[in-house]
Amino acid sequence: MPAQSRHQDDEPVAAYTFPHHRLDGDLSHRLHHLTLGNCTPLPPLHAYEALTELALLDMPESTPMAAYQSVFTARSPLWVLHLVACRCTEERRLVIDAPES
Repeated sequence: MPAQSRHQDDEPVAAYTFPHHRLDGDLSHRLHHLTLGNCTPLPPLHAYEALTELALLDMPESTPMAAYQSVFTARSPLWVLHLVACRCTEERRLVIDAPES
């Protein structure tokens, strides 16, 4: 069953599953910017070798903290990360230690 998120009018909205399998081959290696809204689970970011900018918007509460942590451990050349209205039931905050940034 897909995760549920709340829309502005408090009606549940099913989370979106990104079809990363459709971007196999050369296309996944050329993708530089990706914006995902209400998407769970996150696609395997290590497969996007050219990804430099990622925006996560309105992530549902069912998103595990490990999903957010995977953004930082993926071997992609990520330079810009936008987290907008991202929720998680496990923790109240995400601590990012980026001394070289």
